[in-house]
This record gives sequence, structure tokens and C-alpha cells, in this order.
Amino acid sequence: MRKIYLFTFMMLLLVHLKGQAQQITLHVERAGTLHGMINASRLPYITDLKLTGELNGTDISFIRTLVKKNLRFLDLSEARIVEGGAIYYSNYRTSNDIIGSYMFYNPDYSPISPCAISKINLPNSVTGIEEGAFKSCTRLTDINIPNSVTSIGPETFKSCTSLTDINIPNSVTSIGERAFSGCTSLTDINIPNSVTSIEWATFYSCTSLTDINIPNSVTSIGGGAFSGCTSLTDINIPNSVTSIERGAFSGCTSLTDINIPNSVTSIGERAFSGCTSLTDINIPDAVKSIEPETFSGCTRLTDINIPNSVTSIGYEAFYNCTRLTDINIPNSVTSIERSTFADCTGLTSINIPGSVTTIGSNAFYDCTSLTDINIPNSVTSIGEQAFYNCDNLKSVYMNASTPPFIGSQAFHNISKDLTIYIPRGSYTAYWLSYWGNYNLVEYDPTDIQGVTTSAHNGVEKYFSIDGRPLPGPCKGVNIIQDTDGKTRKAWIP
Repeated sequence: MRKIYLFTFMMLLLVHLKGQAQQITLHVERAGTLHGMINASRLPYITDLKLTGELNGTDISFIRTLVKKNLRFLDLSEARIVEGGAIYYSNYRTSNDIIGSYMFYNPDYSPISPCAISKINLPNSVTGIEEGAFKSCTRLTDINIPNSVTSIGPETFKSCTSLTDINIPNSVTSIGERAFSGCTSLTDINIPNSVTSIEWATFYSCTSLTDINIPNSVTSIGGGAFSGCTSLTDINIPNSVTSIERGAFSGCTSLTDINIPNSVTSIGERAFSGCTSLTDINIPDAVKSIEPETFSGCTRLTDINIPNSVTSIGYEAFYNCTRLTDINIPNSVTSIERSTFADCTGLTSINIPGSVTTIGSNAFYDCTSLTDINIPNSVTSIGEQAFYNCDNLKSVYMNASTPPFIGSQAFHNISKDLTIYIPRGSYTAYWLSYWGNYNLVEYDPTDIQGVTTSAHNGVEKYFSIDGRPLPGPCKGVNIIQDTDGKTRKAWIP
């Protein structure tokens, strides 16, 4: 019986409280007077509030106390923000027709006093939304931005974790840095044609974002713009874009396909690092450098074309690209930096062009599928542990009579069957230049150019190491011309 009475009491209490929930409309005739228009006893029960008239800093400060209580819907569409009144937060004051910096910011992440606001209609007269205006409003799901707004400031909606979608009107010409970063429930967003750039970390860690349209007006994608967008599967970059800055798509683990237009002239470091689902990518002809760590950790990348326009490949550019099987380095590249291809465990062949002068430390560290490699006579330096732990490496062909500098353990932790072939007559020089720790065998280098060690596509002709035609395969080093016109070097036992 006692349980029945208790249940009945609780139900009556809920009905009573529900009956006290209020939806009210108030006209503020004179800015700064809102607090005197509502009885203090009513404050906890106001859930929906529509305001008309003029609102200054004093009014905004009072509204901030309401959203800390039970206010969920705030309609300001027919109101106007005006300058004057008290400071509404920190040192910030209101300005005419501006949603000011941190106006509705929720600095308290504690569940004890969260920002209750879930829906807000902004004044139709508003022209700008400044920095952090709605930052950390974790319950905000819906907001109406009027066509009068021209700018959305930095961190405006940062960490609005319940915001699922938002319509940005065509009047907006700029969206600030980190404007939507940490909006983990945001699934899609429309960027208007009036926006010319996507700034730094604008959509950082929007983990539910699956699709986004970048308009033709955009010319640059800022650093970290889509970094950590783990649900983003594909994206179309328009021909208007000329630069993709550092870390722009890093950690986009679901990104499988991306088209980079020929208009792009620069791709920043770590731009696609950690894109573990990306299988192939095209680098435009206008790009001059592949920056450090650009594709590091792209573990499903199997194919990439590096155009002849590229003159430098930065350190760790392809680090841990475990499914990359072969890669062509253009003749314009002069150095292979440290750890560029480290941990590329699927790499079976690579062509090092005659333009390369240095191979950096750890450049091919742990490339366990690499079986042979041709090092042109242009190379003057091989860094420490450059080929460390390439345990299937059997043949290294050196083309320089003058031994290149070799760093410590450059060819260590490799099969005892490793043979380093050096030009005839250079044995003493190599042996005295710290190459004597390895099995050195002299041979006659050929003048045949463009030799690779890639898998063959049907044999057309055989040549000796010095370029003489052969009737067929012969024991030792052979130069083989395949039916596709490519020439490769092979060891025939």
C-alpha cells in the first residue's frame, strides 16, 4: 500500500512540474530591462522563450542564467542585439547586430549545471557571429542562421557535440578556424559558394561527418581542416583549389577515394597521414614537392603516381605504407630523405633515378620484401640503417667506381646471402671505405639507362651486364628488355 501511495505522489508531482513548464513571449521595450520582467520564482520553469525588442549586454547576461536552468528553446528572430549594458561574459560587451564572442559559451562541462539550450533562432538582423559564440553548447541540436550573416568566427560551434546538421546561408563569405571542430554528431554540412577558403581545423574531429560538398569558390583547404573525420568516405575537391595544407585529411580512416585536381600546386606535410583506407591517389603535375609524412600510415595504399614535376620527397613521406608494392621516383628528385619508405613491408621494387645524390638514414628500414636494388653512380651518400632489416635483400648493384659514404649498419640485419656488386676495378676502394664488412663482387656496369628491378611483363631480349646482346638467359647478372619496353636487371643463378 505504501508503494502505491509513493507512486501516486510521484506522478502528481511530475504533472505539477509539467504544468509549471512555461512557454512565454516577451517584448523588451527598453534594452537592459529583461530581468525585471520575469518573476524569480518562474525562472526554473521557463523552457521556451521568445523575445522581441532590443537586447543589450545586461539582457544577454540574464539569458545566460536562464540557459543554465531549464531554457531549451530561445527564439530571437524578431529581437535585435544592440550595444550597451553590462558585460555579459568575461570582458565582452554587445555590439549592434552581432552575436558576440562567447555570448552563449558554456564554460562548465559539469553535468551539474550544463547549458540546457537545444534550439535557437538568431535575430534576423544579425550580420556576424563572433569567436566561440556557441562553444561547448553540448545540447544544441538546431540553430537558424539568417541570410543577413556574412561571417562565422573561429570556434563558433566548437564541441557542440549534439549538433547534427546546420544550414549555412549563401550570405556567409568566411568560416573561421575550428568553427565546427569537435562537432561529433554532425553528419553533413553545406558550404555556400560564397566561401573562398576552409580554414585551419574547421571540421577537425567531426567523427560522424560522412559527406561534404566543397564549392567551386574555395581556393584553399587549410591545415587539419578535416583531420580526424573518421566517417568521411570520399570527397570531391573542385578545380578552384590550389593548395591542400598540412594535415588537411590526416586520420580520415574511412576515406577510400579522393580526387585531387590539376589546379593543386602544393600538398602540405601529413596531408593524408593515417588515411588507412586510401588505396590510390593521383598527384597533379603542378605539385613540386611531397612534404614530410604526407602519406605516412596509409596502410592500404597500393599505387601512387609521382609526376616529373616533383623535385623533393620529404622524410617519412611513405612511412608504414605496408601495401605499397612498387614506386617510381622521377628523375627530378635529388634525395631520398630519412625514413621515406621505412616499414613499407610490401615494397618489392623501386627505381632510384640518376638524379638522386643521397639516400637518408632509415630510408628503406624494414622493407622486408625488397630483394634487389640498383643504386646509380650519382649517389654519394647512404645514411645509417638505410636498408636495415631488409631481410630478403639479396643483391645491391653499385654503379659508382668511387665508393659513396656509407653510414653505420646501412645493410645490417640482412640475409647472409647479400651480395653487393661493385664496378670492376673498385674493390680496394670499397674495401677501404667501410664497405669491407659486406660480400663484395666486382662486375661490369652497363650503359643501359633506366634499368629497374620490377616484375617482368614478358621477356623480349637479353643483354650482358656491359650491354652485349645475348641469345638467351645466362648465369649471373642479366639485362632484360621486356615486351612493354622496360629494361630491368636480374640475377640468374
